Amino acid sequence: MTTFTLAVDDQPLGIMKRCSLFTGLGREDIQQLLLAAKRLTIPPGQLLFEENQPAPAYFLVLSGEIHSYRWAPDGEEKVFQQFLPGDLVAESAMFLDPAVYPMNARCKEKTQVLRLERTHLIKLSENNTDFGRCVLKAMGEKLVGAMNRIDQLTLSNAGQRLATYLLDLRLHQGSNRLRLPITYHVLAKQLAVTPETLSRLLNKFRRANVIDHRRDGLLEVHDVEGLCDLVNLPHPPEKTATTGVYGGCCNLSCQCTA
Repeated sequence: MTTFTLAVDDQPLGIMKRCSLFTGLGREDIQQLLLAAKRLTIPPGQLLFEENQPAPAYFLVLSGEIHSYRWAPDGEEKVFQQFLPGDLVAESAMFLDPAVYPMNARCKEKTQVLRLERTHLIKLSENNTDFGRCVLKAMGEKLVGAMNRIDQLTLSNAGQRLATYLLDLRLHQGSNRLRLPITYHVLAKQLAVTPETLSRLLNKFRRANVIDHRRDGLLEVHDVEGLCDLVNLPHPPEKTATTGVYGGCCNLSCQCTA
């Protein structure tokens, strides 16, 4: 059984207001969600929940890092998503009937979460039509993201999968200088390649001078069209007026956050 160490939380209202799903809610609505909420400190390697367990609660990450995963038939752990501070974990599962967790969640490092009760979320979504629409919008975005993720993983080769990931991350961050939100080990799992294959591909891209590592730890894309040519992908759209950078290649979505 999973055990937790409870900690004192003196600012739960401010924490919830910083969560994107709840930014439009008033003080009273957030206080409703915070009924029976608990702040928990979880040691590294500890399971937060397991696949197919009843799901009475969802979680807001306050610090640390959580990975959601499933076991493949060959026994390999398949990482689906990384959750960082400010992310909600398993909020979609709260609307299942019966509510069960669809995958496992493990803390990568010492992690603090706010445990929030399903019953209060359901009640608020039923009684507040504006919030209900926000929930539906969030669920729709997750569905589109999952479809794009499947599209990305079915590309014909590993080089194309890595290139589309980098180009879409470039679109989301609005810059040629990319800050990877996950480790290379996790990225390899998300792209369904070995860490060795990922390393070889990055070295190939660097030798072709289409990307490079900066001294500040960022990864810089030097040549978008050259990157696409290198992996035999169509060129992305022209630069946009708002960001000054190209759009994401193949209209794929980067899922680093489910």
